[in-house]
Amino acid sequence: MRWPELELLRRVADRRETDEDRVEIAARLQLYLETAEKGLTLDDCFGLSVCPGGSPWWRREATGRRDAALRLLARRHHGGRPVARQAAEIRAGLLRYAATAWRFDRTKSEPPSNYLGTEREIQFDILRVHEIILSERQLQRILSAGEN
Repeated sequence: MRWPELELLRRVADRRETDEDRVEIAARLQLYLETAEKGLTLDDCFGLSVCPGGSPWWRREATGRRDAALRLLARRHHGGRPVARQAAEIRAGLLRYAATAWRFDRTKSEPPSNYLGTEREIQFDILRVHEIILSERQLQRILSAGEN
């Protein structure tokens, strides 16, 4: 998922902005300063506002990362099996990890080095985004969406 507005903000945050970016940021900030009293938010000014009932940009990005990690886990460690079986195996593995090592790993920002290259590394990445373990049906939908 690409958000040009977020790319603009990230370039500025990383100090990689162009002169055009500076002009754009200044214009959007000016718009905010002039209209905040009428209820316009910074999210509105940067095109990041959410429709009622919608998910904010940061949650959609996180969900996209989780879904990509789930598809990677299926490809690398459960390939060649039907999607329903992949979903069941992935869910079982996530439940096992959540019940054991995740309680120690959850405070870490990176997976332990002994996880690198293993299924546990990807499980760490998945739970780091969302600790709630999805149902088999939800997992099947995510894995099937990756086949298209």
